[in-house]
Amino acid sequence: MPESWEWVRFSTLVEIVRGGSPRPIKDYLTSEVDGINWIKIGDTEKGEKYINNVKEKIKKSGLNKTRFVKKGTFLLTNSMSFGRPYILNVDGAIHDGWLAISNYENSLNRDYLFYILSSNVVYSQFLSLISGAVVKNLNSDKVASILIPLPPLPEQSRIVDKIEQFFAHIDALI
Repeated sequence: MPESWEWVRFSTLVEIVRGGSPRPIKDYLTSEVDGINWIKIGDTEKGEKYINNVKEKIKKSGLNKTRFVKKGTFLLTNSMSFGRPYILNVDGAIHDGWLAISNYENSLNRDYLFYILSSNVVYSQFLSLISGAVVKNLNSDKVASILIPLPPLPEQSRIVDKIEQFFAHIDALI
Protein backbone atom coordinates (compact mmCIF):
# COMPACT_ATOMS: atom_id res chain seq x y z
CA MET A 1 0.00 0.00 0.00
CA PRO A 2 1.38 3.47 -0.83
CA GLU A 3 2.90 5.44 2.06
CA SER A 4 0.25 8.16 1.80
CA TRP A 5 -2.51 5.60 2.47
CA GLU A 6 -3.52 4.13 5.79
CA TRP A 7 -5.86 1.48 7.15
CA VAL A 8 -8.58 3.26 9.12
CA ARG A 9 -11.41 2.02 11.31
CA PHE A 10 -14.64 2.93 9.51
CA SER A 11 -16.20 4.37 12.69
CA THR A 12 -13.60 7.16 12.72
CA LEU A 13 -14.77 8.42 9.31
CA VAL A 14 -18.56 8.12 9.33
CA GLU A 15 -21.73 8.04 11.39
CA ILE A 16 -23.77 4.82 11.14
CA VAL A 17 -27.37 4.43 12.31
CA ARG A 18 -29.99 1.74 11.78
CA GLY A 19 -33.39 2.31 10.26
CA GLY A 20 -36.64 1.54 12.05
CA SER A 21 -40.04 0.19 11.11
CA PRO A 22 -43.44 1.42 12.26
CA ARG A 23 -45.54 -1.63 13.10
CA PRO A 24 -47.77 -2.97 11.86
CA ILE A 25 -46.52 -1.42 8.64
CA LYS A 26 -49.87 -1.79 6.85
CA ASP A 27 -51.31 0.76 9.30
CA TYR A 28 -48.76 3.34 8.15
CA LEU A 29 -48.69 2.83 4.37
CA THR A 30 -50.43 5.52 2.35
CA SER A 31 -51.12 6.46 -1.24
CA GLU A 32 -51.35 10.16 -0.30
CA VAL A 33 -49.16 12.49 -2.36
CA ASP A 34 -47.69 14.08 0.79
CA GLY A 35 -46.66 10.71 2.22
CA ILE A 36 -43.03 10.04 3.10
CA ASN A 37 -41.03 7.84 0.72
CA TRP A 38 -40.70 4.37 2.31
CA ILE A 39 -37.33 3.10 1.09
CA LYS A 40 -37.18 -0.68 0.91
CA ILE A 41 -34.57 -3.13 -0.26
CA GLY A 42 -37.09 -4.07 -2.95
CA ASP A 43 -36.57 -0.58 -4.41
CA THR A 44 -33.00 -1.50 -5.33
CA GLU A 45 -31.47 -3.19 -8.33
CA LYS A 46 -28.49 -5.46 -7.68
CA GLY A 47 -25.40 -3.93 -9.21
CA GLU A 48 -26.89 -0.43 -9.26
CA LYS A 49 -25.32 2.45 -7.41
CA TYR A 50 -28.34 4.65 -6.73
CA ILE A 51 -31.85 4.40 -5.34
CA ASN A 52 -33.84 6.76 -7.53
CA ASN A 53 -37.46 5.69 -7.00
CA VAL A 54 -39.58 4.08 -4.33
CA LYS A 55 -42.80 2.14 -4.65
CA GLU A 56 -44.47 2.97 -1.33
CA LYS A 57 -45.03 5.86 1.05
CA ILE A 58 -45.78 5.99 4.75
CA LYS A 59 -47.91 8.42 6.73
CA LYS A 60 -46.18 11.25 8.55
CA SER A 61 -47.36 9.68 11.81
CA GLY A 62 -44.92 6.81 11.15
CA LEU A 63 -41.85 9.07 11.18
CA ASN A 64 -41.35 8.78 14.94
CA LYS A 65 -40.97 5.00 14.55
CA THR A 66 -38.52 5.02 11.66
CA ARG A 67 -35.47 6.97 10.51
CA PHE A 68 -35.68 9.82 8.00
CA VAL A 69 -32.70 10.12 5.64
CA LYS A 70 -31.84 12.69 3.00
CA LYS A 71 -30.72 12.46 -0.60
CA GLY A 72 -26.98 11.71 -0.71
CA THR A 73 -27.06 9.40 2.31
CA PHE A 74 -25.39 6.04 1.89
CA LEU A 75 -27.51 3.02 2.66
CA LEU A 76 -26.13 -0.43 3.39
CA THR A 77 -28.26 -3.57 3.54
CA ASN A 78 -27.82 -5.26 6.91
CA SER A 79 -29.69 -8.54 6.60
CA MET A 80 -30.34 -11.33 4.11
CA SER A 81 -28.47 -9.79 1.15
CA PHE A 82 -26.26 -7.91 3.61
CA GLY A 83 -23.46 -5.53 2.77
CA ARG A 84 -24.81 -4.01 -0.46
CA PRO A 85 -24.24 -0.23 -0.61
CA TYR A 86 -26.46 2.30 -2.34
CA ILE A 87 -26.48 6.08 -2.65
CA LEU A 88 -29.86 7.63 -2.01
CA ASN A 89 -31.23 10.00 -4.68
CA VAL A 90 -34.47 10.70 -2.81
CA ASP A 91 -35.40 11.73 0.73
CA GLY A 92 -37.36 9.19 2.72
CA ALA A 93 -37.66 6.84 5.68
CA ILE A 94 -35.76 3.57 6.04
CA HIS A 95 -36.76 0.37 7.78
CA ASP A 96 -34.59 -1.73 10.07
CA GLY A 97 -33.08 -3.69 7.17
CA TRP A 98 -30.94 -0.66 6.35
CA LEU A 99 -27.96 1.07 7.92
CA ALA A 100 -27.55 4.74 7.02
CA ILE A 101 -24.01 6.05 6.63
CA SER A 102 -23.49 9.80 6.77
CA ASN A 103 -21.00 12.55 7.70
CA TYR A 104 -18.34 11.05 5.44
CA GLU A 105 -17.74 14.09 3.22
CA ASN A 106 -14.67 15.45 5.05
CA SER A 107 -12.60 12.31 4.58
CA LEU A 108 -14.22 10.22 1.85
CA ASN A 109 -15.10 10.88 -1.78
CA ARG A 110 -18.70 9.70 -2.21
CA ASP A 111 -17.92 7.43 -5.15
CA TYR A 112 -14.75 6.07 -3.52
CA LEU A 113 -16.88 5.15 -0.50
CA PHE A 114 -19.31 3.32 -2.78
CA TYR A 115 -16.55 1.36 -4.51
CA ILE A 116 -14.70 0.49 -1.31
CA LEU A 117 -17.94 -0.71 0.33
CA SER A 118 -18.56 -2.81 -2.80
CA SER A 119 -15.07 -4.33 -2.68
CA ASN A 120 -13.97 -7.81 -1.68
CA VAL A 121 -11.72 -6.20 0.95
CA VAL A 122 -14.80 -4.97 2.80
CA TYR A 123 -17.16 -7.84 1.94
CA SER A 124 -14.72 -10.41 3.35
CA GLN A 125 -14.73 -8.46 6.62
CA PHE A 126 -18.54 -8.46 6.61
CA LEU A 127 -18.52 -12.23 6.09
CA SER A 128 -16.35 -12.69 9.16
CA LEU A 129 -18.65 -10.46 11.24
CA ILE A 130 -22.16 -11.62 10.29
CA SER A 131 -24.35 -13.36 12.82
CA GLY A 132 -27.50 -15.43 12.58
CA ALA A 133 -28.03 -19.09 11.80
CA VAL A 134 -30.61 -18.69 9.02
CA VAL A 135 -30.85 -14.96 8.35
CA LYS A 136 -27.38 -13.41 8.24
CA ASN A 137 -27.20 -9.96 9.82
CA LEU A 138 -24.83 -7.05 10.25
CA ASN A 139 -25.35 -4.30 12.78
CA SER A 140 -23.97 -0.79 13.05
CA ASP A 141 -21.23 -1.81 15.53
CA LYS A 142 -19.98 -4.55 13.22
CA VAL A 143 -19.93 -2.27 10.20
CA ALA A 144 -18.23 0.46 12.25
CA SER A 145 -15.45 -1.98 13.17
CA ILE A 146 -14.23 -2.72 9.63
CA LEU A 147 -10.95 -1.38 8.34
CA ILE A 148 -10.79 0.41 5.01
CA PRO A 149 -7.83 1.64 2.99
CA LEU A 150 -7.82 5.42 3.08
CA PRO A 151 -5.86 7.32 0.44
CA PRO A 152 -5.80 11.14 0.42
CA LEU A 153 -8.92 12.73 -1.13
CA PRO A 154 -7.22 13.69 -4.43
CA GLU A 155 -6.07 10.09 -4.83
CA GLN A 156 -9.60 8.85 -4.08
CA SER A 157 -10.85 11.00 -6.97
CA ARG A 158 -8.21 9.56 -9.31
CA ILE A 159 -9.16 6.01 -8.26
CA VAL A 160 -12.83 6.73 -8.96
CA ASP A 161 -11.95 8.19 -12.38
CA LYS A 162 -9.97 5.05 -13.29
CA ILE A 163 -12.75 2.71 -12.12
CA GLU A 164 -15.38 4.64 -14.06
CA GLN A 165 -13.19 4.73 -17.20
CA PHE A 166 -12.82 0.97 -16.90
CA PHE A 167 -16.60 0.48 -16.56
CA ALA A 168 -17.24 2.81 -19.52
CA HIS A 169 -14.81 0.74 -21.59
CA ILE A 170 -16.62 -2.47 -20.60
CA ASP A 171 -20.00 -0.90 -21.44
CA ALA A 172 -18.67 0.12 -24.86
CA LEU A 173 -17.63 -3.47 -25.53
CA ILE A 174 -21.02 -4.93 -24.65
